[in-house]
Amino acid sequence: MGDNGGNFGENVSEFQSNDSGEKDVPITFMPRGEYAGEEGLLQVLKQTVLQIVYPRDGTPFIRRAKQAFMENGPLVKQAATNSTKDLMDWTHRGGPWRAFLVISVGTIFLLATTGFGAFMLFFLAATTNTIIVGLLMSLAAVGGFMAIFFSCLVAIFVGALSVAAFVISVTTLVTITAVSIAAGWIGFFWLVWQGIKKSLDVTKSSFLMTASALSAISTNGSISKSNLKKNY
Repeated sequence: MGDNGGNFGENVSEFQSNDSGEKDVPITFMPRGEYAGEEGLLQVLKQTVLQIVYPRDGTPFIRRAKQAFMENGPLVKQAATNSTKDLMDWTHRGGPWRAFLVISVGTIFLLATTGFGAFMLFFLAATTNTIIVGLLMSLAAVGGFMAIFFSCLVAIFVGALSVAAFVISVTTLVTITAVSIAAGWIGFFWLVWQGIKKSLDVTKSSFLMTASALSAISTNGSISKSNLKKNY
């Protein structure tokens, strides 16, 4: 097959053999030239995972991970742009209802991500402070008063972390619930409006058809009466 190390210019399909003698599983590595400009974010991430999990030449895990990130890292920006364009095209093809769905899901995901990120930042800060205080407490040998003082500081940090986690979680859940309820009501009223609009259109069409039929019957009746008068 030639050189297997780092040559992504050819479409290579390899087989991973098991030690137990089971049937080999084919693993296809996508050529870099094919997915560098057209594939989306999921394809690039999948390619990265495949390069890390399934070794091509028996290289160590750390080296495989480093090589995969170095090769696919510069492609993430273009892949994210392609995924965004695909999402926008898909939204435009679906009309206002699909756009409303995308906006609702995106808002909920953004709120959840923001809440999780805020909690993680506070968690890291509080954990770092707690570790530092615990280290100082373990190094303090100046008497029981300092030990009690540091213990109180640790308790304060743990309590603040618990309160922050509770507040952030409740706020995020309430906000997500409110957005979901609002989106549901908007969708419900939109469906009701569409139903009323369709009903009015059907009623209008029926009225026009009835009026046309009555007009045609009236016209035919007048013509028949005129013909009868002429005959007599």
